[in-house]
Amino acid sequence: MLEQPAHASTTTVQPTARRIWLPSLVGTLLYPTLIQLFGWAMQAYREAGNPFFAGGAAISMLAAGSVPFVAVRALISMSDEESSRPALTRGLLYLMFAAPPAYVLIFLLASKSGIFQYREAVWISAWLAAGVVLTFSKAGTASRVHVAGVTGLRVIHGAIALCLLGGFLVTHLVNHTLALWSVELHTAAMEWLRQFYRSEWVEPVLLGMLLLMFLTGAPLVLHHSQQRPDTFRTLQMATGVYIGMFVCAHLTAVLGARSAGVETDWFFATGPNGLLDGRGLLIPYYILAVYFLILHAACGLRIVLLKHGVAAVAANKVVYGLAGAGSVVTALTAIAALGFHIQS
Repeated sequence: MLEQPAHASTTTVQPTARRIWLPSLVGTLLYPTLIQLFGWAMQAYREAGNPFFAGGAAISMLAAGSVPFVAVRALISMSDEESSRPALTRGLLYLMFAAPPAYVLIFLLASKSGIFQYREAVWISAWLAAGVVLTFSKAGTASRVHVAGVTGLRVIHGAIALCLLGGFLVTHLVNHTLALWSVELHTAAMEWLRQFYRSEWVEPVLLGMLLLMFLTGAPLVLHHSQQRPDTFRTLQMATGVYIGMFVCAHLTAVLGARSAGVETDWFFATGPNGLLDGRGLLIPYYILAVYFLILHAACGLRIVLLKHGVAAVAANKVVYGLAGAGSVVTALTAIAALGFHIQS
């Protein structure tokens, strides 16, 4: 029997990398269209009362809301062999995961820069370019980027996150859940809380802490994009990118409105009749942000527990428990944001 040359096996076991990112890219490209379809279907339902249009609206919104989950599935199942440049692929998949706040940010920036009518063209062009880069990138064309002081960055990031959670974010989420009872109750709590977090010495500190969260979080995402993380680390990185993009969009909207003298209250965020009444763009943007914030904090807590000797099984259960609680909080705030209140 003739022996196969030694190099033959090495040439046959290197197939073209699977386009594991392709479904996520397609979903991201279609995201603006899905949001528009939702708006058209809801308008048709209000005019005709036909449940067929309501069903179409629900399907469109579910499809739009699934884009981050398609991206994170690709991230979790991806191996380094399935991409010529895995760090680049992971980085772009993280951005696809953050499609809802990224599109809101494009929406806001386009309206402020006078190119509002071209916002979809900008979105589609950017993601088509990303697809071209992923398709034709070659292995070894980019060197590994060293991120110095990863441990220190993680400690600073976690410490600031703990301060933000305790001093602002937890009460902010609780305040939003109060809107399920009535907008008046939410408004009363908001005005009381604003005496603290909008004071002249607290608000700049909060904004500075958010900036530090971004400055310490971005290098951590870069560091972990260059290695194959486990599922919990992947979820932590993906949700961190989502929250970072959300904060950029949210501050752009809120600070811009405040500078124009607009009250940034519940109705500013949801409209007078809830997000279902013409603000479909903000449904996945807001609702997913609540859940991903809690999930991000849960994954971060898991790392702290593991560093302090807690068994992995117990630390994982903490994540599952907080994720379940996050689902409840998300559902309550979502019902209120969609326009349903126990006491109208």
